[in-house]
Amino acid sequence: MAINISPFPINNPGLFMIQIQTTGSDETFTLPLQAAGNYNFIVNWGDGSSEDTITAYNDPDRIHTYSVAGTYIISMKGTCTNFAFNNIGDKSKIKKILDVVDMGFTILNFYGCSNLNFIASNMKKLESLVTANKMFRNCTSLTSIPSGIFDGCIDITDFTQVFNGCTYLDSIPVDLFKNNTKVTTFYAAFGDCERITSIPVNLFDTNVEVTSFNRTFFNCFRNLTSIPTDLFKFNTKVTSFIYCFYGCTKITSIPTDLFKYNTEVLSFNNTFNGCENLSSIPEGLFDNNTKVTDFSYIFNNCILLSSIPAHLFDNNILVTDFGSTFAGCDILSSIPAGLFDNNILVTSFHATFSICSLLSSIPVGLFGNNTEVTDFYATFLNDSALDGNAPTLWLLDPEPIGTGCFTNCTNLDNYASIPNDWKGL
Repeated sequence: MAINISPFPINNPGLFMIQIQTTGSDETFTLPLQAAGNYNFIVNWGDGSSEDTITAYNDPDRIHTYSVAGTYIISMKGTCTNFAFNNIGDKSKIKKILDVVDMGFTILNFYGCSNLNFIASNMKKLESLVTANKMFRNCTSLTSIPSGIFDGCIDITDFTQVFNGCTYLDSIPVDLFKNNTKVTTFYAAFGDCERITSIPVNLFDTNVEVTSFNRTFFNCFRNLTSIPTDLFKFNTKVTSFIYCFYGCTKITSIPTDLFKYNTEVLSFNNTFNGCENLSSIPEGLFDNNTKVTDFSYIFNNCILLSSIPAHLFDNNILVTDFGSTFAGCDILSSIPAGLFDNNILVTSFHATFSICSLLSSIPVGLFGNNTEVTDFYATFLNDSALDGNAPTLWLLDPEPIGTGCFTNCTNLDNYASIPNDWKGL
């Protein structure tokens, strides 16, 4: 069936137009209105039927039956504050967002609209929007983002998962978030966008209130090869980069000053975990991050990482957790002497160097200043190339957890004297 164009004029105040597609006769479409909202709008269903007036989230007229399968344009005019699919309902019927003149939307999301393939450039007319949480999550047919889409959304504070799971999205517009100066989180904003090729240099320059970049580029693994040098330069309130670049397998290097201005960071948990082509760590990378307490899993499974800068953690005196920090770094052959000398509050070296199969020795006194440690579980598990003497960690008082600490480290000179539990036996 041919598209039926709405009689509402384009750019009429309070207008929202979407294209849907039905596939069978007498098929219904339900507007995804939410209980906590205000509604007073007219809807034209695009099939020549009479218009309906909607005044409540559960108004019976929000459901419309299309007698013939086809493509239709639905036009809404008036006030509608909460319009959200949230991965349920008739999400798969949405094809295009054709026009938006703000209807008072405070919540607007197309989460799970897997057939959405077009967003009008004037969707930026959303002055009332306060959150973009999951706005286009799992819109797997979406290939591009209109430039300036959020320009008018100056009150948005939350971009959580805004494009998460958009697996065919291959680029991010320059200045996408330039007017969103109140945003505090980009949690998983581009998570699982596996085809993104690059990150614009100034993408976050104006987002000075951000506190979380957790999972922001999680699993952008196919084509993302580099990180802009000053990507986070103006985000001085950030406290967490947990999983930020996790699984970005094509990234080959980290800019030296990437975190130079992020002096409030508390956690780098899993930040570069699984970055399989990362071959080196810049000296001084964390020099200014003096409040960090957690480096667990940060370089886990970076299988091409061959060395560790000698003074990498010198300034991070508040760290308590180095669990699995370098686990699975297959070609790492040595540990710098004194690597942890200044980290006197550490309680966990859980699996820190496990499965580093080329690691040749443990520096004398490596853990000499780490008197608070309670966990050496699997610290050197399966590091079969280790020789020389293992530190006698099992003699510490009180004895820390050491199960499997030296499993399969049979070439150690003092292997016979290591307690069976520490050998994983």
